[in-house]
This record gives sequence, C-alpha cells and structure tokens, in this order.
Amino acid sequence: MYSQIDSLNPSIINHGGKYDFLVVMGVGLGLHISEILDTLEVQNLLILETDFELLTLSCFFTDWQDIYERQAENKKKSITLVAINSKNLDVEHGSLWNELIKRAPHFPYNTVFYNHGRHHKYGDLIRKIKNDQKMFMSLWGFYDDETAQYNNIIYNLTKIVQPESYLIPAQASFKWNMPVIVCGTGPSLDSRIAQIKSMQDNCIVITAGTSLMPILRNGIVPDFHLELESDYSVIHSLNALGDSSILKKIPLITGVQSTPSITNMFKDVLFL
Repeated sequence: MYSQIDSLNPSIINHGGKYDFLVVMGVGLGLHISEILDTLEVQNLLILETDFELLTLSCFFTDWQDIYERQAENKKKSITLVAINSKNLDVEHGSLWNELIKRAPHFPYNTVFYNHGRHHKYGDLIRKIKNDQKMFMSLWGFYDDETAQYNNIIYNLTKIVQPESYLIPAQASFKWNMPVIVCGTGPSLDSRIAQIKSMQDNCIVITAGTSLMPILRNGIVPDFHLELESDYSVIHSLNALGDSSILKKIPLITGVQSTPSITNMFKDVLFL
C-alpha cells in the first residue's frame, strides 16, 4: 500500500536518487527492497528484520539471490542482513547499533533510515539511535586526530631522507657533553630568566611548547625547540611570535606525526 503527500518538506535533502548508506527497517515481503534497488542507486544496504516468519515468507516473493548479486562486492557495493529473533527493544537496538558503528564514516553522516510499514517499534529504534549518535559523534575528534597524524607521518617520512631532517638516534649513541636546561611554561619561568641567560653559553637550552615566546622575548635563542603536539593550534602559537624568521635559527625536535606546517618553519628538524 502506498500513500501520497501533497508537498515535500523543504528541509529534506535531495539525494538525487543516490544513497551512500541505506538502512531498511523491516523485510516485509521483500518487494519494496527490489523496487528500491530498481529505482535508486544504493552503495551500502543494511536490512533489519526482527520477525523470522516474515523473513521466511519473503523468500516466496523475493529473489534474494538477485538482490545480493546486485549489491555484490565486485560492484563495489555491500549488503548486510541483520536478523534478530527478539522482541526486546534494547537487544534489537544493541545488535543494530553494533553493525552501524562498524560503518563509520558512512554512519552517521550519510545514513538514511527507511521504516517500512511505519512500525512504531522501528520508529522507537530510530529515535534511540538518533539520541545515541550525539555521543558517537562527540568521539570523532579522536578519529580526526588519528587521520591527521597519519597524513603528517606520510609527509614527514619523505622529509627524513632529506639533508635538513634527521632521526634522533638511540639513547646509547646520542649524548651531550654539557648540562641541558629544558624550559617549560610555568610560573617559575620568569624568575629563572636571569639564571638561564647567565648559563646559556655553557649549557644546552631547550624550549618546550609555549615557553618559546617568553624565552625569545628576553633575548635568549634556544639551542633546540621541542614540540610534541600535532594539533594545528601549535601553528597559531608560533605565528603569534610576530617575526617568525627567528625560527630559522633554531632546530626543531618533534614527533614524526607533527604537522608539516610546523616543521617547515624551523632551521632543521630532528624527528623522535
């Protein structure tokens, strides 16, 4: 059975007949699934059914082999059937949720839910998933950070073979024959400036993070600068120096995951 509407809600996004990830809630007789694939281009299809009798009945009306062949991997598509023999909403939600989160970033950004038959149970499932995805999306900062670091590593590994970049050797073969002062940003730094100035010719001065600004402001050029953060906020901190040409006199010690925008600002780069 079909119902018609007079007009579309203007907030509805027009996908142009192409769907990255379509979740069909309810098999029914399966006829609607065949029609969906006849009229729409679906990249990834997930079907949920919680009534095994309906799933069995659909085999008499729907050619499931044809459906699976149309969504075959060799066509760069996918199809998943989630069959749950349970009437417990929490069990159904948990089983479906575990399948959805495997498909990031298709879920939640490019996911469309189709509630076949407008079942209240599936409506409750969709609302529960909608509430839970807020928490799921809040964790994406970790995913974004990892992706950015991988990109940085790929670029930086190509730089290591260049003359101006080095890998710091193992501890046993890497020694300094003089004292080392590592400056961090803390309340005691300002009171130690005069002491650092008096010792800078007889020791190695290393600034870490935002301690670089007060050290440079007091006329001290460190022997090395250390940055371990891969976040782009480090770039803003370095740009706040005003005249960044001074950085070309300072070797940088940093992790191989650091953004190339930082490594290009300094004299040399020593990757940890």
